[in-house]
Amino acid sequence: MDLLNVYGYGKPNLEKALNSSKNQVILMSDNRIKLNDFHIYSFYLPKDFVEVSGNKRLSVTLVFNPLVNQNRSDYLGVIMETHLFKEANINSIREKYGNINIGDIAEDIVPGSIKRNEIKTFRPGITTRKRGVHQKGVIEYKRRPRIDLDVCV
Repeated sequence: MDLLNVYGYGKPNLEKALNSSKNQVILMSDNRIKLNDFHIYSFYLPKDFVEVSGNKRLSVTLVFNPLVNQNRSDYLGVIMETHLFKEANINSIREKYGNINIGDIAEDIVPGSIKRNEIKTFRPGITTRKRGVHQKGVIEYKRRPRIDLDVCV
């Protein structure tokens, strides 16, 4: 963890960051999100990811250009964060988040009714990740992930 404070996330490789390959899939979006709003992205894991033995890794990276708060010593005028859910219907997630006012929530923005579907083992944790404008969370599976591909995603 302390190494991230010194080295960050390593030397970027533009080719690897922009293109998918046989063993690496990229989902990229470049757009605007209104204040107190959210975007949902859906993807399917290949059957081999869940069923074939071997080490596997999921990583989620968020980079954003925040509004700047010029009246405080900390420059971030806004924060953003990412959450990853498994075995959850995208319409259900949209509905659950649509019923809350994100601007009124101080800490935990995940609605209680879908907390059990959240993959919480990303490293570093959400509290550390959301402090910056370049956020990366990684989860490594050394065994078969507990993900049921037959459940509607």
